[in-house]
Amino acid sequence: MSRAFEYFGGVPQECLYDNMKTVILRRNGYGRGKHQFNALFEDFAKHCGFAIKLCKPYRAKTKGKVEKFNHYLRYNFHNGLKVKLSMKNYQLNIENANAEVLKWLDDTANKRIHQTTLQIPMELYRSNPTCAHDLNLM
Repeated sequence: MSRAFEYFGGVPQECLYDNMKTVILRRNGYGRGKHQFNALFEDFAKHCGFAIKLCKPYRAKTKGKVEKFNHYLRYNFHNGLKVKLSMKNYQLNIENANAEVLKWLDDTANKRIHQTTLQIPMELYRSNPTCAHDLNLM
């Protein structure tokens, strides 16, 4: 996440997460709407200055926002890179994926017209300066 914040040049006011154990241990663990978060992740969120927002269980509207990007990443970036590397007799690994992902973000993902907003993601992000604050990653 720190690298994502660096890439965007700031930290959003809130981040949306699926209900994974690295983020949340128990929904409503301290009462209705008072969730028991993973302590390390909660410290990270406080340190960076963003609020943790959770997808509602069994609610496709919010879960889809998280899952749709994973699908796009897999079928537009991951599979294409895997084929490209295999044609050169290379294996896909974390090092070459990380080396290629910034180029893909800059040249493809953030220059396309988004299907929901009908806008180019980076232009939309840059036009809304209130959506992020300065990095506090040290």
